[in-house]
Amino acid sequence: NLPDTLITIGAACFDGCQSLLEIIIPDSVNSIGKEAFAALDLHDITLGKGVKVIEEAAFKGCHKLCNISFPDSLEYIGQSCFKWCTSLTQTVIPESVKSMGEETFRGCTSLRKATLPKTLENLPRSAFADCSALESVDLPSPLKIVGPEAFRWCAALQKVELKEGLKAIGKEAFCYCTSLLEAHIPSSVDQLGGGVFANCPEVTVFCKAGSAIHMYCRENNVKCAKAR
Repeated sequence: NLPDTLITIGAACFDGCQSLLEIIIPDSVNSIGKEAFAALDLHDITLGKGVKVIEEAAFKGCHKLCNISFPDSLEYIGQSCFKWCTSLTQTVIPESVKSMGEETFRGCTSLRKATLPKTLENLPRSAFADCSALESVDLPSPLKIVGPEAFRWCAALQKVELKEGLKAIGKEAFCYCTSLLEAHIPSSVDQLGGGVFANCPEVTVFCKAGSAIHMYCRENNVKCAKAR
């Protein structure tokens, strides 16, 4: 057990502790350092009520990690934090989180459902790329940007509903979402990167006639229909 007086868990401080299967982070800890638990055989993690920051790649490559719950104190999840956590099946990010780094959950191949907070305005590059089992993602109303390749190769994703207020969808955001059938895109979107729906053979984009996304679909031979 970690001491109750601990404030910070330093970078790579558990490097080589392969036999560590479960850890409880005390409430006194407010930050978890870069690669602190990377590539360990952890199954379960309990984060204390005081954790505000999880730095870059803190749990990257924890292939056996299947359970983690985030405290309401959490404000930032760093780049590649849970990249290649291939046993993680779902994640609910609390409303306290204001930002996430790139590739946060990239390559979490067992992840089936993700719930994002209403406080999040920018979904970063490759946040859920290569999450091949992802079937459902709850995208919040205040979201302004879906970054490049955010859902690239999410081959199980069938439906996406983006809310009014969204401004930009980055390059190849949904590329190779081969099971995608419906994408509901609001008329507020006025910036679109190349190949947003490339290699999505069955997708129909529901949008308002004359909107930027409507014109984009016509120019890129993507099937579209009137917004419901």
